[in-house]
Amino acid sequence: MGLSDSMLLDCLRAERVVDLYDNALDREEWELVRSCLAAEVRYDLSAVDGSTAELIDADSLLARLRAQRHAGRRYQHMRTNHETVIEGHAAVVRSKRYSIRVDDSDAGATLLESWTNYEHHLQFGYGEWAITEIRGTLAHRREVVPTVGQ
Repeated sequence: MGLSDSMLLDCLRAERVVDLYDNALDREEWELVRSCLAAEVRYDLSAVDGSTAELIDADSLLARLRAQRHAGRRYQHMRTNHETVIEGHAAVVRSKRYSIRVDDSDAGATLLESWTNYEHHLQFGYGEWAITEIRGTLAHRREVVPTVGQ
């Protein structure tokens, strides 16, 4: 499958926005997270956490993401296997993400691992790609809860 240089460059730029979004979340660089998002985002993690899919303005989504972070909770995301399709000024980046969340408490650290298939839709405008939709489907989840004496 041959891609033109400009098509390959568009694919890489769209994938970079998706990766930048995850990396900025991990580092809690909120302005950078916001810069990856369009003004409104269709956010659908219903197949991951049972939440309701919704169209939400980016600032409200950012506030929600910030609220999920607190002292004693650490995250790490790794994304791979990007499959990107560009059609005009629209892109879809399908990828697989492994994430780990550690919640520290007096009882020990609770570990939550998840393997999720993601689909990010992006729109190109004003010289850059922006995420317009985030959809995840849980492939596997594992939680390790500390027991007394560990």
